[in-house]
Amino acid sequence: MDAANVVYVNVQAEGARISPQDISDDNIAFLSNFWKANQTVLHVKLLGTQVLKTGNINKKVLFGNIGTAKIYLPIEKAALLPNQDPMTLATHLVSVVIEATDLHDEGNRVLFVNREKALETLKGVNQSRLKAGERAYGVIQRVTRGAYVLNVGGELAYLPRAYYDWDFEKLGHVGDEFPVLIQPNRSRNNRSTIQKEQNTTEQEPTRHRYMVVSRRDLLPNPLNEIQFDTGSIVDGKVMRFTQNGGVAVEIAKGLTVLASGRIFGMHQPPKINDHVTIRISNTSNGRMIGHITSVINDSTERMIQQR
Repeated sequence: MDAANVVYVNVQAEGARISPQDISDDNIAFLSNFWKANQTVLHVKLLGTQVLKTGNINKKVLFGNIGTAKIYLPIEKAALLPNQDPMTLATHLVSVVIEATDLHDEGNRVLFVNREKALETLKGVNQSRLKAGERAYGVIQRVTRGAYVLNVGGELAYLPRAYYDWDFEKLGHVGDEFPVLIQPNRSRNNRSTIQKEQNTTEQEPTRHRYMVVSRRDLLPNPLNEIQFDTGSIVDGKVMRFTQNGGVAVEIAKGLTVLASGRIFGMHQPPKINDHVTIRISNTSNGRMIGHITSVINDSTERMIQQR
C-alpha cells in the first residue's frame, strides 16, 4: 500500500499506526472536510521543506501528501523547539489537524495542517491516564546513546535502554510502537540527559520533570521461568559492556546476568562473544547479578579459574 494513500486516525500517541484510513480520489474531499470539522487527529508522513509563496509573502512550510492532496504544515505551527531542525519531523509520522482546505481544483488539492493543535489534543485526551503504574502506548521518535525518546499520549517520554527488553540484544528503532508501563516520575536539575545528548535537536521531556516508561516490564520475565539460587555457577556468553564498566553475560535466550568488570587474576579482558562461567550473587528486582569466575578463549581453552 502506498504510504501517501493511507493516514492513521487515533489519539494513542504521535505516529501510532492504529486505525488506518484508505484515501482515494473518491473520498479525499469528503474525509478532509469531515476531519477539519471535527478537528480529528491524523498521523501523516512529511517529506521535506519548501518555501510557499502566498501573495507577496514567502512562508517556509513542511510538506507531504494525503492521497492526491498536498499537505502544508507552516513552520510556526510545527511545535518545534528552539534550534530544532524542521527536517527531524520527516523521520517519523507526525500528528496534525486540518485547519484549512482548498479542494476545488482536483489537480491541485491543498490541505493546511497544524501539529501544535494536534499535540495539545493528544495531551488533553490522555492526561488523566498518564500516571505512574498505568499502561499507555508509545512510539519511538529518536534513539540516543542510552535511551529511546518516545511520544506517549502526546507527551515525550524517556525509555532507558535497560527498560526496553529483558534480552539486551534486542534494540528498538525509530517508528517502533508498543505498550509501555509508566514509571514513577524523576526530578532532574538543569537539563535532562536527553537534552545533553542531543543538544535540543528534537522535542524533549520538560526541563525538570519527564516521564519514564518501560516496555520490558510488560513482557514475560525469563527469570521467572528459570530459577537460579545465589551461588550457582553457570555458563554464558559475553554480549556487551556497560557504560559503568560491567559485563552483560547471556546465560539463556533473553536471560542476562550483569557481572562486575573486576575479574581478579585476569591478564586479558574478556571480549564480546567470549564464553565464560559466572557465579550468581543476587537475583532480586527481576535482575541477576554475579561475577565472572572463568573465561574461555575461542578454542575453548580455559584461560583463568578463580579460586
